[in-house]
Amino acid sequence: MRAEFPVGYRLEMGGAVEESAKGGSSIAAGVPLLIFVVLTVLTVQLQSFQRVVMVVLTAPLGLIGVLHSCFCSTSHSASSRCSERSRCPE
Repeated sequence: MRAEFPVGYRLEMGGAVEESAKGGSSIAAGVPLLIFVVLTVLTVQLQSFQRVVMVVLTAPLGLIGVLHSCFCSTSHSASSRCSERSRCPE
């Protein structure tokens, strides 16, 4: 919001917007540590960094398949129609 205010007046964010920004910044500070811990645990469990890379790269493909199945399973016969069309039935 850009507006010209008289001398001595200003606009500041407060309330819910300010609290949300504080919460978001504190969560963002812990994300790198979380990624490091998850990758370390995967490396220990899979005993190979190459396997970790494979898991990390194929996980989005699994999510795409799950979402596609969820959208196409709205009716019992949707799975056969879904494979015939590029867009799932509504």
